Amino acid sequence: MRLSFLIFAVLLSMVGIAVQAQQIVAVEGDGQGQGVLRGYNAECYLITPQHVAGFAPQLRVLDQRRMEQTAVLQATYEPDIGLAMIDSKASRCSENWPDSRYLPPLLPKMSEGILLSRNNDGGLRRRFMNIIEFNDRWIYVRPSSGGDELFQGLSGSSLVVGDHLAGMLLHIDFEDGTGAVLRQDYIDAMLSTRFGYGSSGRNDSGSNNLLFDEIGRENGWLVATPSSRKGDAVRDADHLKLRFTGRGDGQANVQISQTVAVPTLSGLVISFDLSGEAYFSDLEFAGYTFDLLTEGGKLIKRLYASADSYYAPKADNSHQLNWRFGETRIRLDQVAGALNGQDVSAVRVSFHIETPRGETCRQCELRVKMPVMVYEK
Repeated sequence: MRLSFLIFAVLLSMVGIAVQAQQIVAVEGDGQGQGVLRGYNAECYLITPQHVAGFAPQLRVLDQRRMEQTAVLQATYEPDIGLAMIDSKASRCSENWPDSRYLPPLLPKMSEGILLSRNNDGGLRRRFMNIIEFNDRWIYVRPSSGGDELFQGLSGSSLVVGDHLAGMLLHIDFEDGTGAVLRQDYIDAMLSTRFGYGSSGRNDSGSNNLLFDEIGRENGWLVATPSSRKGDAVRDADHLKLRFTGRGDGQANVQISQTVAVPTLSGLVISFDLSGEAYFSDLEFAGYTFDLLTEGGKLIKRLYASADSYYAPKADNSHQLNWRFGETRIRLDQVAGALNGQDVSAVRVSFHIETPRGETCRQCELRVKMPVMVYEK
């Protein structure tokens, strides 16, 4: 097992890590730690833990060439992220930032990773980590070798999983030796109003879409209840389509759904075009729901709507239902209302047809023009 992990680590050092490693830097502010450089619009930015930067007027940054530069803190983000601008124009700061939508389907398959940090001599240090658990915001890790321990100066180190950047180490529990890594997709969502959502994460319209357009894959868009497992899923250039014929289950038996981690509800906008049709022998319900969730997945509030539908009786005493919402744009923080002080950490988006239990939905078809979720600037 150890040999296989070492081989895995060597392979990681040969592919992918070299791309990320040149951006990893040592940082000194009010505390000492690590950070990552990111280029945008010909400027160079430093992403580092806020507690490392503290209230220092300038941050000292050391890269792989042992070149020392300074940075000035510009903004902070919850739970503990600081964003600073590098003063020097000579900094090597790549604008080729990876799109982190690879992370949700990747994490369930991985149990190991590598924590990268920059030494004071400019060298790169790799520490092998076991992934203990993860949720929609955090990845919890522990050193896989008894000789390695996490210590305070490692805050801001980058976790690499499967040759992908997975997140930034922010907190260390010194009692049990574990570390809390803030997920990269969560960090990117927070910074999307500044940087966009990765070099390959833009949709055709140029928006920085927080929703994934995966289909027919684990953790992807389609969620079918047991009664609709035989549904036919289709995806073309800009639509998701789900067809189903069968008995209803009293819940959403035709459903296209996705849960997205979000740093804040403020300014969050979702747009879509939903339509469909069905032949049925009793009432169908078509519509959408947006579930606002806590970090632990607890429902805070459900926002929902049903479609304006057209019913036409058929010769066999069934009915035909046609509906279309049309192009719809909703700013979630404006329609959510009071949340009783609870923080929204994720939004579960669902478009669905619900059929009463025991009734048959014949030739039900649900069509969603690719939805977009973005933050308004």
